[in-house]
Amino acid sequence: MRALPALAALAITLGASPAGPQTISGEGLRLDLPSGWDGRVLCQAAARPCAVLQAASFGLPAGDAANALARMRPGDVWIRLAEVGNPPGRRFPPTRLPLKIGVVDFGGRAIGIPAGHAVAYRTFWTAGRSFVLSVDLAAKPPSRPLVREVNRLLATLVIRRTRPLVGPAGWRRLHRSLRLPRLEAGAACPRTVAGRSTPATAFGFGRGPAYAVVGTDGPVSLTGDRARAGASFHKTLWAIAPTYRGALLIRGARLAGSGIVRFHVGGPIRSELRLLPAEYGSRGWRYTPSNTMFPGPGCYGLQVDGSSFGETIVVSVTA
Repeated sequence: MRALPALAALAITLGASPAGPQTISGEGLRLDLPSGWDGRVLCQAAARPCAVLQAASFGLPAGDAANALARMRPGDVWIRLAEVGNPPGRRFPPTRLPLKIGVVDFGGRAIGIPAGHAVAYRTFWTAGRSFVLSVDLAAKPPSRPLVREVNRLLATLVIRRTRPLVGPAGWRRLHRSLRLPRLEAGAACPRTVAGRSTPATAFGFGRGPAYAVVGTDGPVSLTGDRARAGASFHKTLWAIAPTYRGALLIRGARLAGSGIVRFHVGGPIRSELRLLPAEYGSRGWRYTPSNTMFPGPGCYGLQVDGSSFGETIVVSVTA
């Protein structure tokens, strides 16, 4: 795994030079530092999500990662926790805190890290957020006492949600009756007309504020799509305008005959797609990649339900 990129970041909470115990916090993250440690929480100005937490057993310098690496001495520890926008699944498994690192996690060589360092990486998903954790030890092989010290510190890590939690009651409110039209066999598919309403994509199906981007402004072709579990995985990007900040529930079915639409965004295949509300502080368009699983050619309806609107998107699917 490559090293984390240099940060052009805004400091939210800066640790003082290493002294007595302190707590660093910001962006829904909190960590208790022991005496002699330094830390900070940063927000990458050009990224969303933007949270980055750093903690070190030495005084963290300003600037990029190279400056910190140059300051490390034998036995020093540098911990970085960076939030990313990946969905939960195999690459970002749902994880309960506290995190724990073992000696066996320090394997392999990391790009840009000195040969005398041992580095452990962990990717995980918790509190509705996904993260990459790296622990850099200026000691190789890593000692068990040093790893225990890291785990004592990680045991104080708190990660809070930064967007509203949608509980079971919230999803039930969106779970309205399906209002998809029914077609007689052989009838023409009344597919939705695609437009150029989404600024970062070529075409989007729907009247808004949610649009389905399927890579065409005409019939959806399954040619080249991956097939599994009796359906074709068709890449679909959901674009949600800034005028709507809430959660979305998306379901679908074939309009003539039988066959339901399923969805995949990492993890298990689901019969409905749930898109969480916008993060606090975000102001622009939301884009969520997914796979829409069509069981074969036909005319399909996708029902999109939000807290303040509901719409149906009809697409024609060809083999």
